[in-house]
Amino acid sequence: PNVRIIFIKRNLDDLVLRIFMKQYGQANSYAYKLEYIRKYVAWYYDMVDVLHNKFPDISTVVEYEEMIADPETTLQSISDLCGIDLSSNEIPALVDDRGCAEPYRKFIAN
Repeated sequence: PNVRIIFIKRNLDDLVLRIFMKQYGQANSYAYKLEYIRKYVAWYYDMVDVLHNKFPDISTVVEYEEMIADPETTLQSISDLCGIDLSSNEIPALVDDRGCAEPYRKFIAN
């Protein structure tokens, strides 16, 4: 009854590029062809939307780009969902990887 779900979404092209650039030791068979990665992530995002719509009181969707732009607001929404007081906690430094696919967009576009 106390479960809380935080889904994270990211710009599709940026995520496709990062998955494609990762060399997996096993599994993730979709990860070696851009078309398959895009389809997998699109399916995953659809699943996130369905679950969040089904359980809006115990879940939230965090956009990576918004989290990087405004980490305080993102952290506050997560702490509100979870019922946790984080006022005394310091926000850790976040890596800004937004727009990483921009130089490759013509190669990875669907």
